[in-house]
Amino acid sequence: MNSEEDGELALEIQEIPSQSNSVVPNANDDSGTADLEENKGAIGDDTGTVKKKKSKRSKNKMKIEIDEASETEQRPTLHDNECELIIGAAWNFIKFELGDIEVGDHAVVFEVDDVLLSSYYGCRESDFKTIAPLTSKWLKRVNAPPIIPVLKFYNELRSQGATVFIVTRRLQCYREETEQSLINAGYFGYEQLIMRPTLDVQNHVPIAEFKSRARAWISRWYKIIMTIGDQQCDLTGCSVGQAVKLPNHLFMLE
Repeated sequence: MNSEEDGELALEIQEIPSQSNSVVPNANDDSGTADLEENKGAIGDDTGTVKKKKSKRSKNKMKIEIDEASETEQRPTLHDNECELIIGAAWNFIKFELGDIEVGDHAVVFEVDDVLLSSYYGCRESDFKTIAPLTSKWLKRVNAPPIIPVLKFYNELRSQGATVFIVTRRLQCYREETEQSLINAGYFGYEQLIMRPTLDVQNHVPIAEFKSRARAWISRWYKIIMTIGDQQCDLTGCSVGQAVKLPNHLFMLE
C-alpha cells in the first residue's frame, strides 16, 4: 500500500508508628521501674526493633499476596475458557467453510481492548467503578496482559498466511503506547494498526461507523474473512466477514 492510498482513509491512524504499650512507672515506685527494665529484652529499649519486626512481617505478607496474584493470573480463567470455545468455532469456520487461507488475499481484523489485550486488571484497580479502556491512565500503560487463547489464534492465523489488521477504538494519540503494549504482550507481524481519529470523537462519529469505514478501506486490497471483537459495534457495518464476538462481562459500548 502506498502513502497516497493511506491518505485516502483519513484515519489518525507508611506505616504509622504504633503508640507504645509500655507502662510509665511512678517515680516513687521501684517495682514499676524493675518491671520495665525486666521487659526491655522482650520489646527492645527503642521502638526500632519492633518496627523492623513488623516491617518484615508486612513484606512477607506482601510477597505472599503477590505470589498468589501471579499464580491466579497464570491460571486459565472462566473467561479464557469461554474464549477458547469461541476461537475453536472460528477455526472450524476457516477449516470447513472457507478452506485454505490464501496468502496475500485473505485478511482478519482484530480489536485491541478485551480482544488482544485484557483490561480486567485495570478495571479491578478501580473496584470496577470505571471502564479502564476509556481512561488515559490505562491507555498509557504498556503492560496489559494478552488474552491467551486469542494470542494463540493470532499466531496460528499468521502462520497460515492470513494478513492481520488491527482496527481499534483507541484514539490515535495513544499509538506509541498501544504499539509497545502489543509488542510486550507478544503480538508481532500485523499489517497495520488503524486507530480512531480524534476528529471522529469531536464530531460524535459512532465507533461502528469508524470501524466500518476502516474495513471498507482494507477490503480494497484484501478479502476480510473474519472480524473479531468484544462489542457489537466492532461487528456491524460493511466488510465484516465472519463475525466472532468474544465475551465481555465488564462493560458494554455502543
